[in-house]
Amino acid sequence: MVLGAGAYSEGLDASRLSPDAKGCGLLRGTGDADVPGGIVRTYLADGTDAEGICRRARALRDAAGTLTGTALGQMPTATPDAYSIAADVLAVMGTDEQTHSDVLCSRLADRWPGRYGQWRPAPLAAALKPHRVTTR
Repeated sequence: MVLGAGAYSEGLDASRLSPDAKGCGLLRGTGDADVPGGIVRTYLADGTDAEGICRRARALRDAAGTLTGTALGQMPTATPDAYSIAADVLAVMGTDEQTHSDVLCSRLADRWPGRYGQWRPAPLAAALKPHRVTTR
């Protein structure tokens, strides 16, 4: 299992799982202090199981009246605007030759809150990679 950089320092060590711990796995937190990682029990859900889970979830949402949008058959009235992350980053960089990723995320969120309001440096780096833009 690849947990990523910093996992061990967060206390996540895959070697702690014994071969007898079938069905257990390591859950890595979201980075929020309130969502720590740890050992969790997992279950296998094949395609048939997943379909049943989705049908049950839909029935619960239908009963609760929380279905909206396309789940109710409503079609979007407008096509979302096409955009380019690379062009947007260039726009917010202005004349800066280099900018920290967290600053770029803040600038993007200020200019396009609906599009980039929740972005952080790691997703920004991943979105820029196909454009051959590297971050460090």
